Amino acid sequence: MKLFTALVAILSAMSVLMIWRSEPAPVSVANNINYSPMHKYSIVTKEMVRDGGYEEALERVLWYHEHVLEHEPSAYGVRLSYALSDWKELGELYPPAIAAMENLRDHNTQLLKDGKGNPSLFHDTMAFNRTLEEDSKTIDLFRILDREQEDLAVQCWKYAKDVVIKTRTVDIAKKYLGDPVQEFMKIKAMHDMHAANYGREPFDDEVFKSVNEDSFVERVVRLIGVAALIGESASAREIQEKALAVVDDDRLREALPTP
Repeated sequence: MKLFTALVAILSAMSVLMIWRSEPAPVSVANNINYSPMHKYSIVTKEMVRDGGYEEALERVLWYHEHVLEHEPSAYGVRLSYALSDWKELGELYPPAIAAMENLRDHNTQLLKDGKGNPSLFHDTMAFNRTLEEDSKTIDLFRILDREQEDLAVQCWKYAKDVVIKTRTVDIAKKYLGDPVQEFMKIKAMHDMHAANYGREPFDDEVFKSVNEDSFVERVVRLIGVAALIGESASAREIQEKALAVVDDDRLREALPTP
């Protein structure tokens, strides 16, 4: 996942997410360690999955997705990244879990098409599509919003843009991307914010640095590719040069042919 996601949210709560992806703790530990109530709830759910209690685990997964933000707003990123990955893992063992995810995704999609959605609902739907490895459905939905509800499409762009860039959807990128160099600066700002934590607990390990830099390189390489495709060759070259000054990586060098 980062990725995915996200990356949505992968690095912004790195200290929490490192714990989240660790092996499930025994329920007795979940009741005693200093985790938030919603994190403890998730640990118990993972224990149910491990013990074969798939039906009840699915009920808990659905409850978590619908209600966690009422209890823990800071779980926004986890809800749409690692929690969905856990949901998918349950689905690999218990197919009704995947069906439930698809049904909720389809319901959300229809609400958005019918003019009853908002950017948060689009973000949820995009995250479902990413988890189900169906990014094309996000592109299809965004095209409909662009055609029929342009104001909403503009609001949803901040969520759609990573998928548009990843899939190299040139026509949408031309309309919505704006200045590719400014988009690069946003990516760099996120990298720099996390790089400032290198050497600080709980970030004092090579894994955190590797994830941060790999995410930076992957996102920049995609941006360079799209910038070149939409006719922003000079911007693509400028982004490449600026990115290499941040992380010296062959993937960045190879993103554009040598002039």
